[in-house]
Amino acid sequence: MVSIPSKILSRQKPLIVEERKVIQSHPSLAKLMVEHSEELKEVLPGDLIPS
Repeated sequence: MVSIPSKILSRQKPLIVEERKVIQSHPSLAKLMVEHSEELKEVLPGDLIPS
């Protein structure tokens, strides 16, 4: 999963552990996608992608 489900984004209460893990994994998944795409590497410099 690459996107964060709207039920997590719209949650009014504090996130549960599993929901927080989904949010925390989002930048890493995006980085993997960018690393494997020559077009995206050119558009988005590596220093803007969290490690």
